[in-house]
Amino acid sequence: MFEIPDIQLNQYGKPARIMFLAPYAPDAPDFSKKPYTGNGGYPQYHYNIYKAIQDIGYDVVSSSKPYSVQFAKGNVDYVFSLMNRFAMSRPEIFISSYCEFIQVPYLGSPPNIRAIAEDKFLTKMVFRSLELNVPEGIGLSGEKGIPAQAPFPGPYFVKKRFGAASGGIREDSICSSWKAVGSCARRLMEEGHEVLVEQYCEGIDVTVPVLGGENPVILGYVQPKSDKPGSIITEDLKLHDHLGYQLVSVQDMEQDIASDVRKIWSALGPMDYFRIDYRIDFETGERRILEMNAAENTLLRRIGLIILHELRRDSDILKRLFVVGLHEISALIAENLRLNDIYARELRINSLHHISNAPFLPLPPSNADRRGSFHSVRRIPAAYLWKSIRSCKRFLPAR
Repeated sequence: MFEIPDIQLNQYGKPARIMFLAPYAPDAPDFSKKPYTGNGGYPQYHYNIYKAIQDIGYDVVSSSKPYSVQFAKGNVDYVFSLMNRFAMSRPEIFISSYCEFIQVPYLGSPPNIRAIAEDKFLTKMVFRSLELNVPEGIGLSGEKGIPAQAPFPGPYFVKKRFGAASGGIREDSICSSWKAVGSCARRLMEEGHEVLVEQYCEGIDVTVPVLGGENPVILGYVQPKSDKPGSIITEDLKLHDHLGYQLVSVQDMEQDIASDVRKIWSALGPMDYFRIDYRIDFETGERRILEMNAAENTLLRRIGLIILHELRRDSDILKRLFVVGLHEISALIAENLRLNDIYARELRINSLHHISNAPFLPLPPSNADRRGSFHSVRRIPAAYLWKSIRSCKRFLPAR
């Protein structure tokens, strides 16, 4: 399927240091798996990814706090984030946006592309401009209301415009009339959601995970199993995942799907990975794209069956991600380190007066610094370091 790349080294010739961020990522001091009372198995999943990155041979710092990304600059070579949902509006673009701001390489897609993928209606418009086959659709919200007349023929399918894990999708999301659409859409809008109404597509869901790069790699064709009407994937199916997934043959559609992937990559790349969700009717041969998923939290959870089928470990997939993420921006890494050296020299302060006004102080090299796994000057807020001017003296670098 693809060659397994070697471990990626930083400019010191050591394994790149990775910051792993996820809602249930292991935290200091024990870095153990977190307890969880909900559904979905996220702590085990995030712990497995953390251990897989370590087992490959990378130096990993792990945190479940999204604001930890502010300490990435100068401390790590790459941010591997599975942060998808946390307590802020549009959280999915926070990590990538901040990494862009501090110029640190990161996993996933640029913030603007990630924002497109999160908006299912906007994704539809972009794909239509690329002449890809998508179902008719309309966005609804409490402010816009629901049109009195149907804008296109039914039957219809009602879901959240923004969201993941089939949130809000139930068996009654398939609507035979516009009146039924109104009832289902109002339910979602009363819960505070914007709504996407699409023309219902016959067939089954087929998800196509793709690894990015100069030549994107299609990892396979996976059908989420369903026992619901129309073989739709409802929220409870996605949450409990009790039926699982199966590999499917797309028959003679492989070349057409590969063409879709190339069009999407050419228009929206570079992306380390993405997933295209199709609705395919094998009886008529019609395929229509429902959405694109570029969320960090979906890749390995959705291709476990492919990994087993191809006798590949999840670490092989991670190695591919790192070679894409680190090689394509190696020049940026070098420039980051050069600028950080300049910053460090500027912090060689010659008076206590300057120290008392400095926003950050350099710390002495840690053991990790001495073995060269990341930059030798770490930065933390100066306000956390001193209670008096005298206590600052020990943090002064040599003149």
